[in-house]
Amino acid sequence: MTDLNSIAQTNAAFGGLFPDAPALDAAQVRLRPADLARMLKVSRQAVSQWIAAGKLRLDADGRVSAASAVRQLVQHHPERLRASALAPVVREMHDLRLRVADLERDLAAARADAEFHSGAVEELIEQQTELMRQLMTWRETLSSMPADVIVDAVRHWLSVFLDPCSPADPSTVRLVGIATTLRDSVEGETGLPRPNAANNLEPDHD
Repeated sequence: MTDLNSIAQTNAAFGGLFPDAPALDAAQVRLRPADLARMLKVSRQAVSQWIAAGKLRLDADGRVSAASAVRQLVQHHPERLRASALAPVVREMHDLRLRVADLERDLAAARADAEFHSGAVEELIEQQTELMRQLMTWRETLSSMPADVIVDAVRHWLSVFLDPCSPADPSTVRLVGIATTLRDSVEGETGLPRPNAANNLEPDHD
């Protein structure tokens, strides 16, 4: 838990020497000794000496929170914790938090896209499965028709699902109905209306 009273007392004692300490606590930034040296613009050896002298205590994971380091070191090296040194760090942490928020939004959008494409793949698989089922079901009837009629019927059957208003269930679009309409259409007629009556056809039974 953030010790706000301790931060307030330390801030008061040092005349606002590091007013950004609460922001460091809120950010919950944990630093390695090398990170702390970079933050305070000192050598790594200096940080190692502070640790060896007991001026800076690391946690069990070998890191220390930025706010904890500030509170420990201010007792021994207040000159290292001037606002001019901390302000850029806090600004950087603020920028990083914004970046994290942007990445989280991008991740959410990527997940939504992945879910959409996954659904699209499932629809394609369902359509392919239904097409194969109808080809096998109506095999005898279709095999009696000209090959070009069958090819055009399959093409038209597939094109139906390019329409945003296409039926969700591909089994409602009857391939044999499309093929029959094509076969019986007047030669030279252009275009093929979307078959409706053909949907009511039932497979032939031997």
